[in-house]
Amino acid sequence: MHFRSVTVAFALSVVLSLTQGRVAAQTQTVQREIVGHVDGPLLVIAGPGSGKTYSIVLRALNLLLLAKALPRQIVLCTFTEKAAFEMRDRLAAAARKVGYSSYVSCSVYRRVLLGIVPPTEERGTECLEVAGLAPGDVIGVERVRQRPITAEKAAINAVLAGCLPAYMPVVVAVLRARCDEKYNLHGTSASTGGTAPFIVVNGPVRMLIGMNATHNVLANGNRPNATIGRAIRLALINLLGVIPGEIDRSTLGHPGKFTFCIAEDEENSPWTPLAQERDIPDGESAVTVLATGAPRQVMNEWTHDPEEILETFAAEMRHNMLTYSVF
Repeated sequence: MHFRSVTVAFALSVVLSLTQGRVAAQTQTVQREIVGHVDGPLLVIAGPGSGKTYSIVLRALNLLLLAKALPRQIVLCTFTEKAAFEMRDRLAAAARKVGYSSYVSCSVYRRVLLGIVPPTEERGTECLEVAGLAPGDVIGVERVRQRPITAEKAAINAVLAGCLPAYMPVVVAVLRARCDEKYNLHGTSASTGGTAPFIVVNGPVRMLIGMNATHNVLANGNRPNATIGRAIRLALINLLGVIPGEIDRSTLGHPGKFTFCIAEDEENSPWTPLAQERDIPDGESAVTVLATGAPRQVMNEWTHDPEEILETFAAEMRHNMLTYSVF
């Protein structure tokens, strides 16, 4: 017990040494109470400019030094993007200054006008069980920077996006497809052209999880369509750093970067399902992932003549080649 008290005091003194010359003595006393609290929850009420962000950073660092938590068990939340990056950079810099030797990965979880579901261990475990994966299983690797995507991290982002456990096999299949060399994950994510991953789901899984394949298919109203695509976007941001203005160099982007996931209406279509066109046996579930631009709605309501309808589609293609071409 004596040894533990000395260890706690040493860790606290090391962490608080970072505040010397930064804050007044009265503030240092308050910070000592905040940083030194390592057991149970703590509510801190503070106004702007009071040093609360730095206190949170120091408390996290103290928990790491005392081995009260692993880096992956700590989530620091704030309200603005600027504050999130500041918190991330402060923690990384403070860890280096005190010689914290374990690997600390500082990432920013983002949301824009959308809620998130708390990624509890129970929810993540349910997703992994449905997908038949262990937490450490590697789903795929982004080849340019050699960034692995583990099943555990994929499950966390699926839960954050609002996916139910039954959606997890589809999320995994999409991530695996995107890590295929033919997809060119890094190039399509970093391009100024602003493409988004367009996901088409075929087979029995569509009906099993209740995906939409008909009315309003590219818009609101269906949970699996919305959250599967969103899980992929969150994984890109949180696991691969595909952040606008950084890795993501898109000039304009388009709304498909929120979610761009549909099921094919196989039962009512006269054409061969996309999965079967790509040599997937009939009756099996599959996903196809394409890097695409924004949707373009093509309509012809004034004729039943096949050639005139076809000309409408051809005109749209010609227009697209005039406004965007790499040739």
